[in-house]
Amino acid sequence: MTALLVGEFVAARERLDSTLDGLGNNGELAAARVALPLGPFRGQSEPPVPGEITVAFGSEQTSEFGTIIARAGVELAAGPGGSVYAVHGGTVVHAGLFEGLGTLVIIDHGGQAFSLYGYLGGLAVHTGVEVDARTLLGTAARSPTGNQAVYFELRIDGRPVDPIEWFK
Repeated sequence: MTALLVGEFVAARERLDSTLDGLGNNGELAAARVALPLGPFRGQSEPPVPGEITVAFGSEQTSEFGTIIARAGVELAAGPGGSVYAVHGGTVVHAGLFEGLGTLVIIDHGGQAFSLYGYLGGLAVHTGVEVDARTLLGTAARSPTGNQAVYFELRIDGRPVDPIEWFK
């Protein structure tokens, strides 16, 4: 079962990388980007939900099979139906289902910076809308493992970074 889940996760990660690469190179999106970059706000953002981190960023070796799982984001504990907020202003470039991450919102902050919010139960935004920091994006739901959580990923210069470094 673990090997199956790892395989699905790797496939979803590859599709997500491909999707984000396409978004970053689209000339239409470049015109809609906000002028305030995300990079300088390291250590100043509120997390999307107030819960603690239950799954950390980075690589982890599973004890059962010795498989190494690379995580490009974190999972944050969230109450059922809890509010999920944008960490920075930008343009919503995806709002909908994404295999492996459930209902997903991707915000383009310009300059190859993106924030991703997965495992959402409901959406409060749609593709193409401009959002500010702390705009309600949707509600929390369950991760594929059944935990009440929100997946959060941050990409700076198109590469995943540990989002904890951007939180207060």
